[in-house]
Amino acid sequence: MRPEKRRTLSTEIRESLNHPVIDSDGHLREFTPQVLDYLKKVAGRKLHDEYVETYVKPRQNRELKMTGDYAKDEAPSLEERRYGRIRRPSWWGIPTKSTLDAASPFLPELLVDRMEELGMDFNIMYPTWGLVTGAIPVDEHRLAMTRAVNEMHAEVYNRPWSHRLCVPAVIPTHKPEEALEELDHCVNNLGFKAIMIPAMVARPIQKLYDKYPGIEEDLPDGRWQDCYGLDSEYDYDPVWQKCMDLGVAVTSHGAAVDRWLWKNRSIRMSFLLSRS
Repeated sequence: MRPEKRRTLSTEIRESLNHPVIDSDGHLREFTPQVLDYLKKVAGRKLHDEYVETYVKPRQNRELKMTGDYAKDEAPSLEERRYGRIRRPSWWGIPTKSTLDAASPFLPELLVDRMEELGMDFNIMYPTWGLVTGAIPVDEHRLAMTRAVNEMHAEVYNRPWSHRLCVPAVIPTHKPEEALEELDHCVNNLGFKAIMIPAMVARPIQKLYDKYPGIEEDLPDGRWQDCYGLDSEYDYDPVWQKCMDLGVAVTSHGAAVDRWLWKNRSIRMSFLLSRS
């Protein structure tokens, strides 16, 4: 049963405008069992099971705790934040008061049906789980999960709803070769018109790793931010040329970086706001 359509203030504002309204940073929410089904399809049962054991089950079963860089699961006191230079955690990211709002990012048909109510004509929707697949450290796991979310987003979101939604393809960038391979597949086989790359790749500062084994667990101090430029570990020019040849729009989404490399140690600033 479809929810009754409502006229909202957003509806009225949209009707007063003579131009389309585009949400350029919407977010979908991936349904975990569905993503894992696609992973099994593209990578096989063995890698699927390995991924679940390595990443999914530990997250479900872990004890609530704070990390050395920011609070993942609980809000530390001011004294705890000062002691560990822990950033203040962000807001609650999943709405729960309204089940309709909670369901909409998971169900593209429902979201499209509500576009008038939301006052929008077109929605560029970034992944949520897909944001962090490019930061998975193990090559085989990273490439398999990236391929899985791209297959799912193409089939579930882009193909049926391209007149109202656009989900960019997730392109892994640890090495130029993996970016080139996924670019070719996503544009030529899956029909993506836009891509999303991580803002950077976190790479080890080798001197610190050699001098202080285990410092990688106390990030952000043990890594540097490779932004694909002049001092990059690799030559990314072939990737940019491939994007031009394919005529694909390149976007980037911050925060989707292994271990969240921020440049300050403010204990009062939310880690999502400390990017600026």
